[in-house]
Amino acid sequence: MKYKVLRAGEMKDLERKVRVEIREGWTPLGGVSVCPGYGHAHFHQAMTKEEQKMKEEKKLTHEEIKEGMEDALQWICGVIEQGKMDPKKVVIQDLLDVLFDIKANMED
Repeated sequence: MKYKVLRAGEMKDLERKVRVEIREGWTPLGGVSVCPGYGHAHFHQAMTKEEQKMKEEKKLTHEEIKEGMEDALQWICGVIEQGKMDPKKVVIQDLLDVLFDIKANMED
C-alpha cells in the first residue's frame, strides 16, 4: 500500500487536490486535518493506494502529460495574479504546495 499526505493553504485547493487523486485511484484515509501556521491555516488529507491499483494504472501519454502541465501552469499564473490584486494575501505557500505536488508526482 502506498501512502501520502496532501496539503493546501485553502480548503478549496485541498478539495481540488483530493478530487484529482481520487480520479488517479487514491482513497482518502480519515478526515481533514487543520493546522495553524504561517499566518493562516493549512489543510491536510491522508491518501492511500492499493498496490494492485498501482500495477493496473496506465502510463500517461505525452499529450496527457502536456495537458496536465499546462493546467498546472495556468493555475500557478492565476495564484500569482491573485496575489498582485491582494497584497495582504500570502500566496508563496500555495505555490510551494503546487511545486511540492509536482515533485512528488515526478518521484512516483
